[in-house]
Amino acid sequence: MSAGRALAVACLAATAVASGFGIAVAVMARRTLTEPAAAREDLEDSLRRLAEQVRQLDHDLRTPIGTVEAALEILRTSAERDPALRDETLQLMSRQVARLKALVHGVHALATDVAGGDMASKQDRENAS
Repeated sequence: MSAGRALAVACLAATAVASGFGIAVAVMARRTLTEPAAAREDLEDSLRRLAEQVRQLDHDLRTPIGTVEAALEILRTSAERDPALRDETLQLMSRQVARLKALVHGVHALATDVAGGDMASKQDRENAS
């Protein structure tokens, strides 16, 4: 594959991930063929946006995980002596697990959209076996 074609494929993939399918992909394909420098800038912008989204996801996952870790420590050390504390801690953990599930569901939905539905069918096949 030529360097120009590889750049075109990378631009299309990065744009699809960062902004979804549709007009943006068509614009990227045209720019890759007619304006390689602009296409490279678009690719770099798409990769920067993707990196920012990954950083945000990292933060969004770390927060509930840290909360659940702290709650587990409370359960290990103090909750036996205080049933109210135990119940409050378990409710907190349940809320954070629900938050994590919602985040994972959102990531899966995004990945499925980007993959054009292929990911959902693969997941269905894995669950069936």
